[in-house]
Amino acid sequence: MNKRDYIGCVTWYVVSLLIGVLALPLMLLREWYQWKRYHLPHIEGEDIVRYGIVITLGTLTRVVWEIIKL
Repeated sequence: MNKRDYIGCVTWYVVSLLIGVLALPLMLLREWYQWKRYHLPHIEGEDIVRYGIVITLGTLTRVVWEIIKL
C-alpha cells in the first residue's frame, strides 16, 4: 500500500463513521466515476475490496458506539 491508499482508507473510515453503510454505494460510485472519467483499463477491484473492508469496520464501530450510548 502506498500513501494514497492509506489516505483513502482513513478518509473512507471517517466517512463510514459519519454516515455508516451509505458510504459503500458512494465508494462504488466514485470508483465507477474514476474508471469512466480517466479511461482506466479496468475498475480497480483491489481498491473496492480494501475500502469495502474499511467501510465495514467503520460502520461496525458506529453501530457499537450507538449501542454503548444507549
